Amino acid sequence: MKRQIVEFLIREHRRRSQNFDQAWASLRVPPPKFEAGDRIRIHKRNTRAKLPKLSIVLLDWSCRERFDPLNWLEQQDVPRDSYELIWVELFGRVIPEAMEHADVVVTCHQSEPYHKHEGYNIGLLLASGELLCVCDSDAVFPPEFVRSICGHFYGEGPGDQSSAPRGSVLFHFEGRSSLSYPGLRTANELKNGNWHWSGLHPNVGACMTVRTANAYRFGGFDEDPVYAGYLCGPYELGWRLLNAGLAEVWHDPATMLWHFAHPDPVGDNGILPSLRQIREMVYPHVDLHALHAVESLTCGRLLPLKENTAIFRHRLSSRAFGTEFVARYAFHGAPGGFPPKVVRQMRWTNRWEAVRIYVSRLAVQTIEGVARVLRPPLVPFVRERRAWKPPLTVYQIAGWVIHTQSGRLFALPHYVDRNAPEAVKQGIPGKDFWSLRNALLAQRPAWCSPPEIIDKHYQGTGWQTIAFLNLAMAIPSGRRFDLMQELVGPAVGYWGSTVSSIREMILKDEAPTPLDIRKKLFLEAIDGLVADNAVTSMANPILVGTLFDTNLVYFKGKLLALPHVLGFVDLHNPESSGRAGIRLLCSCAEVTALVDSQLQAVEMLQATQPE
Repeated sequence: MKRQIVEFLIREHRRRSQNFDQAWASLRVPPPKFEAGDRIRIHKRNTRAKLPKLSIVLLDWSCRERFDPLNWLEQQDVPRDSYELIWVELFGRVIPEAMEHADVVVTCHQSEPYHKHEGYNIGLLLASGELLCVCDSDAVFPPEFVRSICGHFYGEGPGDQSSAPRGSVLFHFEGRSSLSYPGLRTANELKNGNWHWSGLHPNVGACMTVRTANAYRFGGFDEDPVYAGYLCGPYELGWRLLNAGLAEVWHDPATMLWHFAHPDPVGDNGILPSLRQIREMVYPHVDLHALHAVESLTCGRLLPLKENTAIFRHRLSSRAFGTEFVARYAFHGAPGGFPPKVVRQMRWTNRWEAVRIYVSRLAVQTIEGVARVLRPPLVPFVRERRAWKPPLTVYQIAGWVIHTQSGRLFALPHYVDRNAPEAVKQGIPGKDFWSLRNALLAQRPAWCSPPEIIDKHYQGTGWQTIAFLNLAMAIPSGRRFDLMQELVGPAVGYWGSTVSSIREMILKDEAPTPLDIRKKLFLEAIDGLVADNAVTSMANPILVGTLFDTNLVYFKGKLLALPHVLGFVDLHNPESSGRAGIRLLCSCAEVTALVDSQLQAVEMLQATQPE
């Protein structure tokens, strides 16, 4: 994913000013394959199978005259595959030493004045490690440098600071000398007390380590033109991370880097700039720190002034949404916000909507005034239409659905359209919710399918009440409802026409309903289902019951008997619903005969089973 995002970056960097309006249009599309662009070119990739913990970015702008830092970083006291070296050249020079020792080599082919932050972002996008370290590319590194960084962030080995917060920005000291590089056999030679360093200056050497995820989360390094030239560095991102609540931590000086003077130095160890340095300071600074970086620190800025397009895309794609409501807005913007044209259009749309509502209400008031003069009986009708609101569903029980409309409560069977003109008149009205709910339980269930549990454990009696079709039943709590078992099995439950009557049976501890009454109630329910024309509006089939070897299904005003051997039958498909073996039951006598035959089959099966 990261490499694909970098490929997207290649195309976008062909022009200095990036067009975000075109970038956001394809945010839902996976990034294209990373190909060498006209300006940014990747000469070497990290092909190691193991992902590193640490990615070290080394920046050059065709100014480095020695490349022994690559050797010092190769001699770390940790496995080589635990970290990677990313060499970023801002111009077009390709160094053989970098091709040999670095894992990733990329050239940016910038023009003057160079922009370091763009190179840092290239390194960030190419980084595979959990940690990102940007450091001086001509320094001498102690052999425990990588291990100490991992120790700080992972709490193990040198650099372990148990009291330091893990959400931190780790800065590294760098000792500097006026001596040109003398040639060293080991980096440990610089640790003895004979060497004199110019002191440990904060931010000198541009060395900083952060979690890669934090670098992405806060927009990477700022690519605004005010950061072009010499006086910029990773501290710009580091200070914005401090604004976000991360802690500034300076690493142990025992693991500091060492820097020797260049043959043609751009300054001295007193941090006094040379003429060449002054030419590269193209924007204002405060104590040799970019003015706008100091401004971001003092003003609490979290995101860059100009965010890299690919990092913006990566940052947005890493978000996690819990609802489609939020996600539908999430991929239709750019760092610069919505275009002014779109904002103006939305403003005019909102104003026009307000005008439309005002005009419509004025028209209704005018009609009401005319009706009051010419035809007073129409005034209540007009007022009712003006205050009309669609009914809203609030509760469902026993196949009945409670709706509210303009402060009124009414209940309808679940298969009746609540928006129909006659719906309110056909419904059962109620003064309040609880009285209406109790009234519904005193009514027959409104053709429940599948079975609906009304009480899981009614008043602690050990019974659960169930509504199915237009019947109410009670079976022991925790028992799975099986119509065939309840119909033909031993009398252990209650059958009735309403939930209220079933509850009374439970409280009175009456005898369970016998088989003949259960059979009678079931056949009456089937007869009522076929006779009730209103139920034909239900679009989906109703499984009336699973008998011994047959399923009873009601669909579009027809009662069908489907043998189990047919398997799945799609009743919406005419070819499937017309298969041989499917019977249409047209009368109560046919249903009675089918139920009796099923009961006999069950009795015969029970008689053949050994006791």
